[in-house]
Amino acid sequence: MTTLIKRDSSGTIWKRGVKAAAIAIIINLCLYWLSAAFHWIPASVLISPADVPLTEALVIFASLIGIGLGTLVYQLLVLFTTKAKFIFAILGGFVLLLSFISPFSIADAPVSMIIMLNIMHVVAGVSSIWFLIKK
Repeated sequence: MTTLIKRDSSGTIWKRGVKAAAIAIIINLCLYWLSAAFHWIPASVLISPADVPLTEALVIFASLIGIGLGTLVYQLLVLFTTKAKFIFAILGGFVLLLSFISPFSIADAPVSMIIMLNIMHVVAGVSSIWFLIKK
């Protein structure tokens, strides 16, 4: 007797990825605007390697790239494993933890900026994990 494993279709996965990105971008832009209003993310602090201040465009770009890569990884896991959701949840949690390191590498970043960037990382990471592995 053969057991069929029901896998998510590629289209379904990418639709979830788009939803995760949209939600994360909206929340992260709100966090950015709040941070800019209270000067928690100062325009004088430059982000490497381009040495530019954090802007709305960078918030959108970073969210899209991170969630897009996460969606691609999940798609590959679905194609090549039977425990894609479990593996992706563990891998996503590990990548989220690693993402907390990068704000500390920004020269002269105030603590408020580091905290807000890490909150934005949580938003993007949780959004991608939540939307991609849910039924």
